[in-house]
Amino acid sequence: MNFFNEIKKAFIKNKNVLLLAFLIFIIPFLIGFLFKPYFYNIFEPIYNHLSQQLKEGVIEFSFAGIFLNNLAVLCRTFILGAIFGISAILLLYHALSSGYFLGGEQIFRKLLLVIPHGIFEFSSLIIGTAAGFLLFKFLYNFIKANPLKGFYDAFDKNFEIIYHSLILFGVAVVLMVIAGFIEVYLTILIALFVLSLL
Repeated sequence: MNFFNEIKKAFIKNKNVLLLAFLIFIIPFLIGFLFKPYFYNIFEPIYNHLSQQLKEGVIEFSFAGIFLNNLAVLCRTFILGAIFGISAILLLYHALSSGYFLGGEQIFRKLLLVIPHGIFEFSSLIIGTAAGFLLFKFLYNFIKANPLKGFYDAFDKNFEIIYHSLILFGVAVVLMVIAGFIEVYLTILIALFVLSLL
């Protein structure tokens, strides 16, 4: 129970960072969704290439394949956050491409294929990006506190920041596990069931 309180505390204390990451996601997502034709030349070749790789078996549609790919993206998002918040660019790109994919024709069908796992996957990326921002904040404050004069003192003063960063990253990984499981085993079944009712 104490650990869940720590998670709650990490979310409450860093709500502004989480809100920033959410805005970095939702604004480009809406732009990609609403202005799809303007991004055709950028994203359509990418989606065609991915579709071809899936058909040829280059990309394996399995829990391990999907999860490891998404985990790699999440880790890059987290680690690049330490470099002046560069992870924001990665999140923006994923948001824009996701919005692009869902826009245009057959929106309802696309939503059925994305929403079940997308809720967890998108949340994971947002939280992972926020964790990366906190990693940058920790490093900035740590260097500012002059570790050369007192390493342990500088670390101790900023311990809560890195602790919360790791907690949020851990939550993001758990959400990505759930997203991968749903995407591989449930999404298509849910979509087919809903479509059969219509």
